[in-house]
Amino acid sequence: MELDTNIKVIEEDFREGKFIKCESDILKLLEIAKNNKRLLNLLSLTYFQLGKTDDAINIMSDLIDKNPLFYEGLVNLGFFKFKLRELKQAEENFRKALSINNEQIEAKTGLCNVMLLSNEDGKRNSEIEKLILEVLQKEPLNIPFRQIAGRFYKSQGQWDVAIKFLERVLTNELIYDLFECIYEVNNQKELQDFIKFCNKTYSSDKRMASLTDFACDQNEILNPYNFCPQSLNFIKEYEIFNKNKKDTILFSSDKELKNNEEKIIYNDLNYSALKYDDKLLKENDEIDIKESFNNLVVKYIAENSTRNIDMFDKFPKKCEVGIKKINSNMDFERNYVPWISAFFLNPKENKEKLNIKFNYIIDGLSVKKKKIREKSFKLSNNKLLIFPSFVSFEIINKEANLDFYQLNIYGKDK
Repeated sequence: MELDTNIKVIEEDFREGKFIKCESDILKLLEIAKNNKRLLNLLSLTYFQLGKTDDAINIMSDLIDKNPLFYEGLVNLGFFKFKLRELKQAEENFRKALSINNEQIEAKTGLCNVMLLSNEDGKRNSEIEKLILEVLQKEPLNIPFRQIAGRFYKSQGQWDVAIKFLERVLTNELIYDLFECIYEVNNQKELQDFIKFCNKTYSSDKRMASLTDFACDQNEILNPYNFCPQSLNFIKEYEIFNKNKKDTILFSSDKELKNNEEKIIYNDLNYSALKYDDKLLKENDEIDIKESFNNLVVKYIAENSTRNIDMFDKFPKKCEVGIKKINSNMDFERNYVPWISAFFLNPKENKEKLNIKFNYIIDGLSVKKKKIREKSFKLSNNKLLIFPSFVSFEIINKEANLDFYQLNIYGKDK
């Protein structure tokens, strides 16, 4: 009885996210109840939350080997594999769980999520829809399956049907799916009303900023989303050094950087406590380029802080600054993690130029007008190009394999 009570306390701690405490308490109890299935299952779940994925999978797999009819274990292992995007193994575990218990909802939820992610050719449409209808006929208010239904009908281009499923079961992730559906329905008033809702409920969101910029540009209306509307207006180019002072710039970071591996060059930087120093490069005989970057980012933030835009009004006081070497041939993805980013070339080179085009395009959403708003820059090796991290860009250099550098500024929790 005492063991059962202790396990219930740990389960409550797990629900509250106290994973380190859970691990410690479970290991102590396992000294007394070594092979307790409930404790081992809980330890596996805890390890997965702590990022110890191999330990989590090994414990759960061992549990299932010893208990082949352990429905909960098969479902948990399925979700581990799903999170790791090992979809084939995830599906196998969910189907095994369903063969043991076809009434429980967890395995059906996992299986449907797997099929949604592995349905590029549409061959699984009928199976997915059949499972959705089967569950919702019995449980019409089942939230996970209403969310799955919304995403499924969105993937089929059935925007109105998807909206009906999504609008009452919103999560922080599904808000973007709902926005895309509302955009595709092509109702300007509904779109504007939804952006107003997002301003109140989902403010200061970088991904929403990029979606609203695209949708409003395509509908030829002003973007009222407060975070950073018309983000192309906030791409700025700055001179890193005077051309006659190029040789005084230290660039020691170059040798330490490998392609696409980010190095943190500043921790806990307080931008609100710093001011732009106009004399920094004019008077010093020798200066580390990192100081120049930091100085120009301060200038960028200060210049835009009077715009009454959330991205600058709410810019985090404490920041982490990373730098990485990248290549013009790489595939680039939109980045919603940093607040702002910047590009620059090696200042020791003489002739390099980087041609970059920024626009509002969102992959997967229909383009309603032929003219695409964009901004192009020819970046020379004495310039720093600063931009909101979430805008879309394309490298259009004729030269292949051009190395350049990216600076990212992240907010840090206090």
